[in-house]
Amino acid sequence: PLLWARPCVGFNVQRDASEQASLPQAEAIFTKAFEAWMNAACSGGHPGIRASYTGSVACATVEYNTDKANANVVMFRDASWPHSGTGVLAMTTVTFSRSTGEIYDADIEVNTALHDFAVADTAPGADLLSVATHEAGHFLGLSHSADPEATMFAVYTPGTISQRTLEADDVAGICDAYPAGASPGECDTVPRHGFSSLCGADQTEGGGGPEGGGAPGDDGGSGGGA
Repeated sequence: PLLWARPCVGFNVQRDASEQASLPQAEAIFTKAFEAWMNAACSGGHPGIRASYTGSVACATVEYNTDKANANVVMFRDASWPHSGTGVLAMTTVTFSRSTGEIYDADIEVNTALHDFAVADTAPGADLLSVATHEAGHFLGLSHSADPEATMFAVYTPGTISQRTLEADDVAGICDAYPAGASPGECDTVPRHGFSSLCGADQTEGGGGPEGGGAPGDDGGSGGGA
């Protein structure tokens, strides 16, 4: 199972956002998407993890730096979609330890190059909040669900908004991964090796924070697409 080992994690939106969604719109939509998971009703309270928006960033690259600072970035691909599968609405790439399942980093890409997204209920296109809520589930470590009613079901039905809200299978998954417990208190959302708005290639050498990484060869990648 994949999960964040620490009780708090931060996420960011790439500051250019999209022609289809302004930065304030993207910030509000993805914050609401993560809140759907944070507010799930588990036995004894809410899931034992807090995902918080910590601001916009310059970096628009999917990456995890083992020797420099990092950020967990939501980015929109207006110009072109760099992956196979023209029908893919979005993709979340998760970097994790193969030995423990601990998530080190997660980045979300939205396929605005090939698809139209709606940021309002009456607008045409795929509902961005539904897609964002699905991708937030991947960000938190969940895979696809076999339940067609679940937010984590692999297929989005055009024009629907039902995946904005969690179903029983989604709640069971997030509560199993992060059982309700004591409040994390003051959250430390700094990523592994420190935080930076810049991509690794644009950071000064050794610009990461003090926290160490995993064992050599211990990182793996996994993509989850809607």
